[in-house]
Amino acid sequence: MFNSNLANDTPHFTSIIKEPDGTLRLNVLGIINSTYEEQYELIKLVNTMLQMPTAFHDDLFTTFLKLMDSKNETIKYESLKTVFIIANNSTESALILVQKGVILPLLNHLQFGDRNLNSLHILYIILQNDFLEIDEATKSNIISALINFLECKPADELILQSIHVMASMFNNHNNPLPLNSVKKVMPYLLAFLKNPNFEIASGNAYCILLLTLDDNVKHHLTFDDSVFVELLRLLKIKNELTQQRILTLFSSLIGENDKKIGILFDNGILETMKEMLLENPSLENIMASVIFFQKNFFGSQKFIEEIINSDTFSLLISYSESDDIRVQKYISGMFFVGAFKGNAKHVLLFRQAKLFPALCNLLIKAEKSYDKIVLGNVLATFWSITSKTENYKCQIFQDFEECGAIDVVIRLEADEDDKIQSFAKGIMSFYDQHGNTCSKRY
Repeated sequence: MFNSNLANDTPHFTSIIKEPDGTLRLNVLGIINSTYEEQYELIKLVNTMLQMPTAFHDDLFTTFLKLMDSKNETIKYESLKTVFIIANNSTESALILVQKGVILPLLNHLQFGDRNLNSLHILYIILQNDFLEIDEATKSNIISALINFLECKPADELILQSIHVMASMFNNHNNPLPLNSVKKVMPYLLAFLKNPNFEIASGNAYCILLLTLDDNVKHHLTFDDSVFVELLRLLKIKNELTQQRILTLFSSLIGENDKKIGILFDNGILETMKEMLLENPSLENIMASVIFFQKNFFGSQKFIEEIINSDTFSLLISYSESDDIRVQKYISGMFFVGAFKGNAKHVLLFRQAKLFPALCNLLIKAEKSYDKIVLGNVLATFWSITSKTENYKCQIFQDFEECGAIDVVIRLEADEDDKIQSFAKGIMSFYDQHGNTCSKRY
C-alpha cells in the first residue's frame, strides 16, 4: 500500500505517483549527483515496491543499468539482484531491460565471483523469451562470454546454470546462433559430457541435441566414437528425461550408419532400452524408442535381424495392445516404417516376431475407434507387406485372414475416407492382379 512512510523514504531524485487503479509509479529523474548512500536507498525502495502493484518509468531501467556498472561493489552487486527480480517480474520488464541494453552489463558481470549466478539467471530469463531484439551478433557475444567464464573453472552450480542459459539460446527460433559460434562452443559441450556431475553431463547432452535438431548446423558437425560411448554411459543412468533426450539425439546423429549402430550394440543399447521400457512404459519412453527404431534400426543392413529378434522389439510390439490411441499411433507408425524400409526377408522376420497378429489387432481396434491415423498406418503396412512378398503371398494372406484382418479390409473398401478406401482396395486387388489362387473366397 502507498503510505507516507514510503513517500518519506523516497530519494530526492525520485517521485512516486499513485495511479487511479492503485498502481504505484516510480519516476527516477537521474543519479548524476547522488551519493552511494542515496543510490542504495533507491535500490531498497525499488525492492520494497516490487512487492506491490507497481509500474516503473523507463528511466528506472536506464538508472539500474548504470548502477550495475558502478565503481562501488555494493551498489553493483545489489542493483544486479534487483534487476533479476525485475526481469523475473514480467515478460514486459525483461523486454524493456533488453531494449535498454542490459546484455552488455550482464556479460561484464560474468567474472569469477558470487554475483555470477544472478547474471546467469537474468540471461536465462531473457533467452527463454526468445526476443527478436537478441540478434545473432548478441548471441555470439553471449557465447564468447560464457566460454571465457567456463575457462575460469567455476563451481558446478555456475556451470549448470551456464548450461541452462545455452540450452535456452539453442532452443530459440528467432535469430539462430551462427555456425561459427556453434563450432566454438561445441568442444566445451563435448568435454562436459564426461563431467562426473550427472546434471552437468546430461545438460550438455541436451544442448548438443538442440543444436543437432537444426539440419543446417548438424551437417557441419562431426563426432568421434568416444562421444557416442559417453552418451551411452549417460543412457544407462536411470533418468527418464535424459534417456529420452539421448535416444532422440541418437536418432538425429546416427541415421542408418551401421558402423555407429555397431557402437551402440557393443555398449548394450537394446538391453538398456528394454530396462527403460519395463521400468516405465510411459508414452514419452515409448515415443522416444519408436522414433529411434524408425530412424536408426530399420535401415540397418548388418543388424536388422538381431534388431527384429530382440526382446526390445517384442516389447514394443506388445504395446500395440494398449487402449491409448496415442500409443497406437506411434506403434502403428513404427510398423509401417519397418515394412516400408524392409525387403521380403525382413517382412518374414517381422512375421516370425509375431508382428502380424499385433497388426491385425490394431486394425480391428482402429476400425472401432475410427482413428484415421492408426487405420492409415496399419493399412499402409499391410500394403507394403503384400507388395514385397509376392512369393509368400498365399501364406501371408492366410495369416491375415485367420486373424480377422481381411474382413475389416473388405469393409473398409467402402469407407468414406478416400485414403483409407484406396489402401483397402489396393490390398484386396493385389492378389487379383497376380492371378489370385490363395483363397476361393476372394
